[in-house]
Amino acid sequence: MAQAVNENTHGSQTESEQRLPDVFDDIWKLYESVDNTQESTSSMVIQGKVKEGIGLCEKAILMINQLTLFSENEELQEVATQDIKYLVVPAILAYFTNLQTKGDRQEIVAKAQLAVYY
Repeated sequence: MAQAVNENTHGSQTESEQRLPDVFDDIWKLYESVDNTQESTSSMVIQGKVKEGIGLCEKAILMINQLTLFSENEELQEVATQDIKYLVVPAILAYFTNLQTKGDRQEIVAKAQLAVYY
């Protein structure tokens, strides 16, 4: 069965083959793009990036959980240096979620607050 190629990120990899560092890099690029833009957050372009960012963050969180990178009884000093960056993924998910302009605002804010508990 043929797998769909994710052309928005790494065209040479299928979505199932994408590695966590690559997903994180895509998240970070989207974050910087949206955060540094002069364009209105309600524009279709920015809302498209917001939607893509939410999807990538959710994918990254799933990958982080599947890889069990972090443990509840683990101290910050015990986290591998190369994995520390993944601690910000829920915060970036909350950022993207909060930028959504379609839907009930109260519901969007509640989802953004829940994102930090992933």
